[in-house]
Amino acid sequence: MASFDSFGYNKLPIDFSIYLIISEPYKPFDWNHGKLSLVAVSKQRSEIIFFAKHW
Repeated sequence: MASFDSFGYNKLPIDFSIYLIISEPYKPFDWNHGKLSLVAVSKQRSEIIFFAKHW
């Protein structure tokens, strides 16, 4: 799950739309390691957040 704390949000406000770029496990059917990339866009706030995580 993406955390938006480092962007100043405990919870992402409702006016953001989230676009999933990639979400995949390192090994098939094993989510112990993997990668996640997404973009959150708020036209109301004129704000774009890029988020990527490898674990």
